[in-house]
Amino acid sequence: MKNLLDNDFRSELIKILIDNTPIAYIIMDDQYRIHYINDNFLKLRKLDWSSTMGEICYNISNGGVPCKQCAVAQSLQTGQKAFIARKDVLPDGSVRFIDDYAIPLQVACPDGHKYVLEIMVNRTEEMLARKRRDDDYDEIVSLFSNLLEAKDTYTATHSDSVRRYAGMLASALQLSPEEIFEISIAASLHDIGKVNIADTIINKPAKLTDEEFGKIKQHPVDSFYMIQNLSSFNNIKNIVI
Repeated sequence: MKNLLDNDFRSELIKILIDNTPIAYIIMDDQYRIHYINDNFLKLRKLDWSSTMGEICYNISNGGVPCKQCAVAQSLQTGQKAFIARKDVLPDGSVRFIDDYAIPLQVACPDGHKYVLEIMVNRTEEMLARKRRDDDYDEIVSLFSNLLEAKDTYTATHSDSVRRYAGMLASALQLSPEEIFEISIAASLHDIGKVNIADTIINKPAKLTDEEFGKIKQHPVDSFYMIQNLSSFNNIKNIVI
């Protein structure tokens, strides 16, 4: 067996890893000319080796125009690692959601060029599944909103406003997209428990009695109980209450 420190063995191992990992690898210079690609890059971009090697990257991927968002450009400018999450639309209209990393290669090259390793992680399946989930959430929230609106128009429009402002605040706090989404959904549902309140109370023009006001104050708890058994809402039921 070859020694694990043997250069030939390490080179062979690295090649096996790069060729068989479900990640795209590209090496290009500071003129954006491609010097290395693995098979997963070709599969991801629906390209072939002969029309890609040695070409300028944006000539084959962006119609000859430098990309507005480019991790490689950032890495070349700063000399540091760079990351961009982006959505690509291929020439055939198909979509790819990509986590794009660029890492400067700290090697002395006789041609005087700088080189960057670009790593693309395909997150398309995950993002499409998340979109389907979000669509399902929106349908459920829309159903609840319609129930609220039938009960009390003010409450329904109020929930829409709370959702909008909660999302804006969560974004300003730089929370993750998942956290922002969950907070927005919770804001939409925070008053859903009011459907359990009698119309004579919720729409009463006169001052409420203490007993009636007690029932109004109960609605956050009712909101919690209405969604507690929905597994999709596990992360937001405590926000609602």
